[in-house]
Amino acid sequence: MDNFKFVDMETWGRAEFYKLFTGPWHSIYGNMMKKLEVTELVTVCKEKGVKFAAAVAYCVSNVINSHECFRMGIKDKQPIVWDVVHPTMPVRNRGTGYSYHTVRYEKDFKAFYENYLDDKKQYPDTVGKIFAGELPENFFQLSIIPLIDFDDNSLSIGFKYYFAPMVVIGKYAGDGKKLMPVAITGNHAVVDGYDVANFLNELQQLFSSPWEWLKL
Repeated sequence: MDNFKFVDMETWGRAEFYKLFTGPWHSIYGNMMKKLEVTELVTVCKEKGVKFAAAVAYCVSNVINSHECFRMGIKDKQPIVWDVVHPTMPVRNRGTGYSYHTVRYEKDFKAFYENYLDDKKQYPDTVGKIFAGELPENFFQLSIIPLIDFDDNSLSIGFKYYFAPMVVIGKYAGDGKKLMPVAITGNHAVVDGYDVANFLNELQQLFSSPWEWLKL
């Protein structure tokens, strides 16, 4: 079982903002979308025979886990920070719907990729099920939608103590330089524009340097 720590409200620099955005200004979410270049990542995935969606899921999970603000949760009405959070992704099943699959995050890409492939083998048929396996408390939402190259995205949840970030990925496009839309939504009680901007910038760095981490 993954561990967590309670946030010290006396020393936390964001404590007053947290109180405001879980109090009178609760349920305010911030959203930011940017098209990131994935030319190098597409090339390396094809050369190595790696599933592109798995590589993208790893990059997103890596950046999310690099920042405490994206690993926030709630216990006994107190904010906590998980040691690690895992991506939960909707996957189309053989029916007309989908089920949520959770892949355990590992910092090593090879280990993460093995978890990704094992999940597909373990839950080959999820028709009629909302979740493939158990949904952990320490998750974040990741949706990869390879059907559309969208130009905007907006998500909102009306729970003031829902702190898990929500990331939506679209279809990459371009004859030469390939760009892919990435959107992230976060609860303003624990994240702000600076945090989501850092997420997008750091994600671009990983997309642009797959030869450094995509090793099997």
